[in-house]
Amino acid sequence: MATSITGSLGQDTNYSSISDLITQWPTAAQDQGIQLSGIAFDGFETNYTNPIPISNLTLATNENPKSGLSYGAVPGIGVYGSYSGWFTDPTKSRAEINYDPNTNLSQALKVKWADNKDITSATIGLSALLPKSSSAVNDQGNEVALLKLFNNGAEVSASNFTIIRVNPPTSGQKPIGVSSDGLTFIGDSPDGNFTFQIQANSTSVAFDELRFSAKAYDSPTAAYATSTSPKSDGSDFLVRSIQYQGIDVTPTPTPTPTPTPTPTPTPTATTPSIFQFAQPNYTVAEGGVATINVTRTGGTEAASINYATFDGSASSAGTAADYTTAAGALNFAAGVTTASFTVTALTDSILESSPETVNLVLFGGNVGSSPSILTINDVPPTGTTATPTPTATTPSIFQFAQPNYTVAEGDVATINVTRTGGTEAASINYATLDGSASSAGTAPDYTGTAAGLLNFAAGVTTASFTVTALTDSILESSPETVNLVLFGGNVG
Repeated sequence: MATSITGSLGQDTNYSSISDLITQWPTAAQDQGIQLSGIAFDGFETNYTNPIPISNLTLATNENPKSGLSYGAVPGIGVYGSYSGWFTDPTKSRAEINYDPNTNLSQALKVKWADNKDITSATIGLSALLPKSSSAVNDQGNEVALLKLFNNGAEVSASNFTIIRVNPPTSGQKPIGVSSDGLTFIGDSPDGNFTFQIQANSTSVAFDELRFSAKAYDSPTAAYATSTSPKSDGSDFLVRSIQYQGIDVTPTPTPTPTPTPTPTPTPTATTPSIFQFAQPNYTVAEGGVATINVTRTGGTEAASINYATFDGSASSAGTAADYTTAAGALNFAAGVTTASFTVTALTDSILESSPETVNLVLFGGNVGSSPSILTINDVPPTGTTATPTPTATTPSIFQFAQPNYTVAEGDVATINVTRTGGTEAASINYATLDGSASSAGTAPDYTGTAAGLLNFAAGVTTASFTVTALTDSILESSPETVNLVLFGGNVG
C-alpha cells in the first residue's frame, strides 16, 4: 500500500557549530534512510553517513587558511577536496562542490533515497552560488550549478518536472536551464543564495536520487578567459537545505497460494466482508474536514480494507494545494459494520469557477462500490465577490461507460471511458487497484496497470484501455474483482 512521506535535510540558515551540521545532515540522512556521499574528481565515492567521515567532520569556514578535513562549511554541505591550481600547497582544500577548469571535471554531492521511496517534489536551497565580481578577486564569472535526477539508477529527464524559483533577486535574475543533461542554475544573487522548487508534472514521474555538481563559469571575465593553465579559480557552491515529499511504494507481500488438487472448492468457515462507501458523494467547504464513512456487509469477523485519495480536479501537490492526501487501512472489529477516515480541504486565495473534486478509492479486499467523489466547494476570499470569472471553454467530465465489466480468465477486457461537456482535446488518468483479485505474486489473477493516460482528441467522446485476465490452476469459489479508477480531472 502506497503511503505519503515527507522529510528534510539541512536548514535555511548558516550552521553555528559542528554538532548543528552533523544533526542536520549525516545524522538526519541516517534517520531517514538516505545515502549521503561525496564523489571526488577521480570518481571515488565516500559515504558521509559512516562513522569515520562523521568523526572527521569539522566546520570549515572557507576563509584563509583554506584547510581542514571537512565536507561541510558554515553555509552548507559539499565535497571535501582540492583541485589542480588551487594555491600552491597540496594540503589546501575546500568543503564546496568544486569545478576544476583545468580538467573540466567536477566533484559531486549525491543524495540517494531508498529504492522504495519515490520523491515527487522538493524545495532545495543552494548557498555560495555567487555572481561575477571582478577580475581582481575570486569568482571571475557567474558560478554555475548542475543538478541531475535519477530513479532506480536511470537518469530522469528534467523536462518531466516544473521548476519554480523562490525569492529571486529583484534585478539581474538568471534563467534556469532545463535540458536532457539536467537543471542548470547560474549565480545571480549577491548573497549567493539560490532556492527553487521542483514538482513532478504527472503521477507517473518521480526521482530517488539527486546529484549536484558544478560547471564552468558563465560569462567569465576577459582576464580569466585568456589566462593560461593552471587556472586557480572555478565555479563552486554548497547545498544548504532540502525539504521533500513523495510516496513509499514498498509492496505488500502476497502469500503464495497452494494449488487445489481437486476441482471441488474447499468450503470456508466464514463469509467474506464486502466493503463500500456509505454514500457515492461527499461535500466539504474549503478549510473544512470531511468524514468519509465506509460500511461492510456479509462477514462479521474482524477485517480491514485499504483506502486512498487520488486527485480529481482538486490537487494535493504544489504550493497551493486544495486538500491533504489521505491513505491507510480501515480496521473493522468483530461485529462492527462502519468505520471512517477524514479528508482535510485546504483554504486558498484562488476564486475557482466551479467546485473541485477528489476521488475516494477502496482496494485490497472485496469492494462493492468504488470510487466515491468528494466535492470541495470554494469559499471566496475576504474582500472578493463570489462570482467566478467565466471560462472560455466547458470542462470535460469523464466516467466509465458502464459500472461493471466482466471477463473470463485468459481473455482481455476493453474498458471504455466517455466524456461529456467540453469538446476540446483533453486527457484523464486511469489505474487498476487490487480488489479480491491480485496482480502480484507467483500466480497473479490479472496484469495490473499502475497508472496510464487516456487522450481524447478534439470532438472525440470515447477512449479505452485494456485489462488482461490471467489463467491459473486454482478453482476459485467465487468470481474475483478488480477496481478501475479515473483521476487527475473532472470525474463523473
